[in-house]
Amino acid sequence: GSEGSLNAAMDTLRTFYEMSGLKINLDKTKAIWIGAKIGSKDILCKNLEINWESTEFEVLGIKFTPGLNDLWVINTRKRLENINRLLSTWRKRSLTLIGKVTVIKTLALSNLVHIFNTLPNPPEIFITSLEKIFFKFIWNDKIDKIKRINMKKDYVEGGLRMTDIKSFINAMKLSMLRKYLRKNTI
Repeated sequence: GSEGSLNAAMDTLRTFYEMSGLKINLDKTKAIWIGAKIGSKDILCKNLEINWESTEFEVLGIKFTPGLNDLWVINTRKRLENINRLLSTWRKRSLTLIGKVTVIKTLALSNLVHIFNTLPNPPEIFITSLEKIFFKFIWNDKIDKIKRINMKKDYVEGGLRMTDIKSFINAMKLSMLRKYLRKNTI
């Protein structure tokens, strides 16, 4: 929360630019107070001409709030509405169970990949509500006819390879970590 720390951060970004060629665009840069100084009107390093915000802001399609509260609710509300609309359209077709699982994997989950990669792991209530949406689609708003755990199994085990959302998120994050570690060991 000091000019020294902000200048140090900017020096790090300048070094990154010199090494990568990726330069920060100060005209688009926004700063916001978090922690004990939430809502503060203080402006540090006026010479940098950074836009200081006091409310939520958006970066690469992800909305952030000063208190970092309800990140999942704020960032997924519209996406879940879009997924419901998408599945509603596909509900009109006579798809097999495998076809419905394919629609979920290819069209519905793809709406959330960026969020899963960007934000911390979602709260349990989000995963539960997403699974509810998916299984309502699979079973046409009726009660499940096959246990969900069995639906997630491989075909040879009698399953339909339905995505386990927690495993999907963890696999994406581990994949990013692996790429990061590989880059830093070469």
